[in-house]
Amino acid sequence: MGTLQSSTRAFGSVRRYIQGPGEIDNLKNYTKPLGSKVYALISTGLFTTLKARLEKIYTEESDCLFFDEFSGEITYAKLDEKTANARNFGAELIVAAGGGKVVDAAKIIAKENGIPVVLIPTIASTDAPVASMSAVFNDAGEQQGIVLFQDCPDIVLVDSELIAQAPVRYFIAGVGDALATCFEAKLSAMSDSPNFVSGGKRFTLAGMAICEACEKTIMEKAEAAVLAVRQQLCTPDVEDVIEANTLLSGLGFINVGLCGAHATNTGLTVLTETQGTLHGELVAFGIIVQRVVEQRPLEEIAGLISFMRRIGLPTTLEELGVHEMTEEMLDRVTTKALSGFWKRYPYYVSKKSLGDAIMMADALGHKYSN
Repeated sequence: MGTLQSSTRAFGSVRRYIQGPGEIDNLKNYTKPLGSKVYALISTGLFTTLKARLEKIYTEESDCLFFDEFSGEITYAKLDEKTANARNFGAELIVAAGGGKVVDAAKIIAKENGIPVVLIPTIASTDAPVASMSAVFNDAGEQQGIVLFQDCPDIVLVDSELIAQAPVRYFIAGVGDALATCFEAKLSAMSDSPNFVSGGKRFTLAGMAICEACEKTIMEKAEAAVLAVRQQLCTPDVEDVIEANTLLSGLGFINVGLCGAHATNTGLTVLTETQGTLHGELVAFGIIVQRVVEQRPLEEIAGLISFMRRIGLPTTLEELGVHEMTEEMLDRVTTKALSGFWKRYPYYVSKKSLGDAIMMADALGHKYSN
């Protein structure tokens, strides 16, 4: 993750991004050019509903559909099982519907089988659908590794009605994930770290512009969008924030880079106390930690925390499930965090300074939570 030794720039993108109300009903039109034998991976909570919907969409090709259910963590053992299922079926493409775990798993399954992948996120909680990488965990929920791909997914199909009808907590978590995009991108660019395109190249102006558009959209429209989703409404603000959470955030981070917020998220996953917490909620707290490490002005951090509180994002360790952070726990968190994207920070970060920043972020979260 060190400084680049080349001036070559690169920009990567999903081949097709399609977003709109009821767009899932047009799925067959989008998948037809890619193949006819469809391996459909669907999250457990939506399996019955979406299986029936896909069977209706592919009513004339029902014998060319294989449905597989996905639940729990993305583990290497589970990936091996699902990859074999797709191969044995003779799948020509993968269609995956669900949250970040399902789409991340589908990307790996598609890569292992050498076939296209079409992703249908049913929540806007992360930018995973667009990203050219997947995270792998163990059964306890601790992140075990990152799988990088040469290309982004073939098609990301977002039915905004499905997103607006999902529990609002997922939408809010997506705002947290997206909010980190520009903060992290600027630091990754400052340290001249490689992006995630073609083995790692310098960021393009287009990539940074997308990060800035993501931040602007979140800051201006997320509050109204969250209010609308609480009522299961799909307003123009909701559409814009769905795009920011999914497309802008995803393209932003793969084309420029990640840094302290996501590294802190990874560190916090080692704690059993955080296992009920969503990715974007951990990242949101990681943003505060990163801003403390950057020594940003207190009024700036206070304003950020106030915005996050209005959105409904966690700003304290207690809200992440950690009611007491012992020295041993903090040591494990900082060790894991510093092994990852904190290496992209422009300056040296020690375990002590990061640990202090985590506890200071928690103190600020409490101070400005009212």
